[in-house]
Amino acid sequence: MKKDTNSKSQTKNDESDKSIEAAALLSDSEKIAEDQKQSKEHEKKKDSDTTQSIDALRLSEIESTEVVASESDAVDDPDKEIKIIRPAKRYYWWKNRKVLIPFGVILFLIVLLGVPQTRYFALGWAWQKDVKVTVQDNRTGSALKSVTVVIGRESAVTDDSGVAIVKGISLGHHEVVIKKSNYADSVQSVVVDVFTSNEYKATIAATGTVIPLAITDRVSGKAIAEAVVTDKGKAIGKTSATGKIDVVIPVNKKQLTLAITAPEYNVLTTEVTNKTSKLSLTPAGALYFLSKQSGKLDVVKANLDGTERKVIVPGSGSEDDRSTNLIASKDWQYSVLKTKRVSNKSAGLYIISAKDDKYTILDDAGVEFTPIGWSGHYFVYQTFRTNESWRAGSMQLKSYNADTGKTVVLDQSASDPASTQQNYLYEMMRTAHVIDGKLVYTKVWTLNGTPALSVEGKQSSITSVKPDGTDKKTIKSFSVATTSWIYSRQYLPEGIYFEVSSQDATPKDVYSELIGDTYKENVTLPADFNSAIYPDYIVSPNGTASLWSEERDGKQAIFIGDKNAASKQEIAG
Repeated sequence: MKKDTNSKSQTKNDESDKSIEAAALLSDSEKIAEDQKQSKEHEKKKDSDTTQSIDALRLSEIESTEVVASESDAVDDPDKEIKIIRPAKRYYWWKNRKVLIPFGVILFLIVLLGVPQTRYFALGWAWQKDVKVTVQDNRTGSALKSVTVVIGRESAVTDDSGVAIVKGISLGHHEVVIKKSNYADSVQSVVVDVFTSNEYKATIAATGTVIPLAITDRVSGKAIAEAVVTDKGKAIGKTSATGKIDVVIPVNKKQLTLAITAPEYNVLTTEVTNKTSKLSLTPAGALYFLSKQSGKLDVVKANLDGTERKVIVPGSGSEDDRSTNLIASKDWQYSVLKTKRVSNKSAGLYIISAKDDKYTILDDAGVEFTPIGWSGHYFVYQTFRTNESWRAGSMQLKSYNADTGKTVVLDQSASDPASTQQNYLYEMMRTAHVIDGKLVYTKVWTLNGTPALSVEGKQSSITSVKPDGTDKKTIKSFSVATTSWIYSRQYLPEGIYFEVSSQDATPKDVYSELIGDTYKENVTLPADFNSAIYPDYIVSPNGTASLWSEERDGKQAIFIGDKNAASKQEIAG
């Protein structure tokens, strides 16, 4: 029982202790809250005192323009409210971020870009420009090709105009190093900037002997522009529009080996000394001609200046000087040789190719050949079986395509079926000319013997046809009953005179003219039409110019003109 009493007493004591602890905790919380309250009141009072102090300070700064109550009013009515008009608040732009930040950025950029030193420093690493350098000879002022221009780690080589463009150079000050063989190195300072063109000129001095050269055409004597001059494979430069160029002989040498090339000219390799002032180039291509230098009639090939001569078709010994002909195409790619190479055979036609200088038989049919000429790469000729003239086809006009090796019959003579060797009526094709890309020829009927062979309905004519056999046309036809003959002479590259002879009761000659595609009748021909010597015209491969010779003061003068020999100019004589 006692034990229970003690237990209860102990429990009460524990509860009492807990109550005391709780009270103590509560007391502490209240104390903390009270302290916080007092602190807030103190801060509030402090703010109030600060506000009052500021108001007092502002009140003391009131200007004379402030409105206040008069002293009498203040005395009479001490409770009357005093009105104070405060001054307007001042505006300071530098305190406005919306204005200050953009202004600062603009000012920074002005300083950065406006001052070269800061511009180079700030932008040089990221901003790069191309630099154009033109290099000239310091003595002649001529542009120099193949000059090395170095700026920092970048370099370039001058072109034909002496210009080098060095790419990717940073902004700022740089040194330009200029180098060329036989010239002293040159160094000069440049400034690469954003606001300039970055174009500079430089001159360098030759260390050897400067030789001014003039490059001309060996045939015409005219200056050759854009000719490339090299020294042992290294380009020196190109000739100017007047064919001039300067080369330098090194101080330790007395001569220079140069190679000179130009379009449509043979390459010239030659030695140049300090006495050399002029060099000539030979037009490209070769001449094929007949020569008896060996004792036989050979076909020889040589450059236009006579160099590199060699025999292409050696003579057989059977050739006839009077009947052997060599006719070259306008571009000299092909030549046709008419000659007798075998003693027991008649003359034949041979084609020579400039590609390989080989020759092959074109036609050797045992007939009489009459070469007419070239139209492009078509060679036009006539064949005639003289012992069968009364037969149809005894005369033929043919064209040979040198590119394909094919032959086309353009036209052939007709004959009355009743014709014999003694009594005949047949066509003759006598005169033919190649003009303006076509063949123009005459066909005339010839009658002999019995009147049983009728000419009724038959026509003599002036006819044209293209060398491939197309576009055959009758330019003009004439009645066989009244026409005995048609004679023609080519007096211009594209001009032909015709003489038509009649055989009526009062025979007379009628003259006409063909220029290009225009046929004119009843024209007046020169008095020396039959006896005049007209030039053999050579038309250029592109058909725009012509070349021929005329006798002047006992000499042969060479002329050039347009495609029909107009606007002629003498180029040699």
